[in-house]
Amino acid sequence: MSLTFEGVPAAPPELQAAARRFEAVWPQWYVRYSLERAPFRMTNLPSKLRYSPAYLTAETFIDVRSVRDDGTVRLDPEAYEALCWWDLLHPVVLFISDERTGRWCLEPISAVTEWISTGLVEPVPGPGRSTWWAIPAEVIFTPEVILGDTPKPPGSVEP
Repeated sequence: MSLTFEGVPAAPPELQAAARRFEAVWPQWYVRYSLERAPFRMTNLPSKLRYSPAYLTAETFIDVRSVRDDGTVRLDPEAYEALCWWDLLHPVVLFISDERTGRWCLEPISAVTEWISTGLVEPVPGPGRSTWWAIPAEVIFTPEVILGDTPKPPGSVEP
């Protein structure tokens, strides 16, 4: 874990890489939204603020996730619940990047809900005594998923 702003934890390197990738492939119609770069400790904030989505567009919130070396995307249940809450306000989509293979895709947070309810995603031990959701990359990157197609700007016409 790296530290910034006088001891405030920074995002893990794999999430920083995924965020850079998102910013490289996405059109410029987004703004940073999350508090992850806040110059203060966020532990006293409500979880819905701590786990606010990373980006905002006119159509959706986008939260950035990365496939780990073990082939899974880990999602803290508290973050998942917060993202589901945000989804009630404005649709939440996960931008999932796999640096090992060069793949990336977009999945709505509702897909995670479906994967959990159908048993495709299982809880695994997390930091301390916590439990996290481990989403296998093969569940995310199925043949039906359109991979790495740069999104079109709002209002643009397909050729």
